[in-house]
Amino acid sequence: MFHARCCAHILNLCVQDGLDPTEEIVDKVRDGVKYIAASEGRRIKFAEISKSLGLKCKKLILDVSTCWNSTYNMLACAIEFKNVFLIYITSDQGFKVYVPSEEDWERVAGVCFFLEVFSDVTKVVSGTGYSTSNLFLSKIRRVKKIIDKKAIDPNLHIREMARKMELKFEKYLGETNLVMC
Repeated sequence: MFHARCCAHILNLCVQDGLDPTEEIVDKVRDGVKYIAASEGRRIKFAEISKSLGLKCKKLILDVSTCWNSTYNMLACAIEFKNVFLIYITSDQGFKVYVPSEEDWERVAGVCFFLEVFSDVTKVVSGTGYSTSNLFLSKIRRVKKIIDKKAIDPNLHIREMARKMELKFEKYLGETNLVMC
């Protein structure tokens, strides 16, 4: 009854399980980012295209595959460069295998929209400059609401993510601890 688990760790476990159904598209984006990053010439060409489209001069982010929040950051950044990916193909046909289809980009956007809540909540409950225990229940409630909402999402991949997250969520937080209440 008095055992309280780390909220950020539980969120991490939920998201790691939830990302399983998206592994194929995440790997494709990751491999594309690696391909660009592997060559100075590719990075320069990618940056030139980015500038010509009026995008802010920032570079692609490569994730650490074991840290879901870095995967979220990589995907969110890649979405911003979607048009650059498409134009870059014209100058490097080898890159074509790494460019997600329109359907895949929609999946990436759906995943990012879903994970944004987890990212925001993790930042709050992982704060070090202030107490977070008073924020715990409302933030966990927010996570539960988004999981429940996405469990009936029209997108099959999002529903599958939500189902896996819900299983992990229920395992650790299903029975609300009386002490926390």
